Amino acid sequence: MSDTTMKKLGILIGCRDVVFAKMTADEASGATYEAGLFKAPGVIEVALTAQVTNESLAADDVPLYEVLNSLDGFDLSLTMASVGNDGKAYLLGNNVDTNGVLTEASDDDAPYVAMGFKTARSDGSDDYIWLYKGKFAQGDSTFHTKERGAVNWQTPVLTATFIPRIADKKIRAVANSEDSAFATAKATFFNAPYSA
Repeated sequence: MSDTTMKKLGILIGCRDVVFAKMTADEASGATYEAGLFKAPGVIEVALTAQVTNESLAADDVPLYEVLNSLDGFDLSLTMASVGNDGKAYLLGNNVDTNGVLTEASDDDAPYVAMGFKTARSDGSDDYIWLYKGKFAQGDSTFHTKERGAVNWQTPVLTATFIPRIADKKIRAVANSEDSAFATAKATFFNAPYSA
């Protein structure tokens, strides 16, 4: 067997073009989403923390005879320049009345959504990413007074947990724009949550 070298990619330097799609069903027969995407301009940061289960087995007097790792999901923190009432209603299940007033209630039920976005790399390429099934929650808010000669940017943070789909156990899809195998799927990747 000959040696192979991992393909060199540029360093991650950006994040943009966040979109969401509401999940309408997720069962053994398949997962479906609403037609059309909800676009969210003004992304500042998407922070993903992997939830990984590590199980080890001891045998033959060896403390680590076998190790099993499983990716259980991702905790996500989404920092935006701003999130309007329409965004909160879409992601958090809040209600907006006919007067444009958003109300939050203890029994609001956030829907499951897929989330797609692009990340720029220093070599000019982009990563294209879909997270398939997540539920958002209200993050913390800070309200700070104006100060003389200074601007205090007060950017909202939403948190979410993304889990495997029941349909196929998939959690995330990732591709790089410069990968020749991705050329055909690239044009339609963000039309809807990616499906092979």
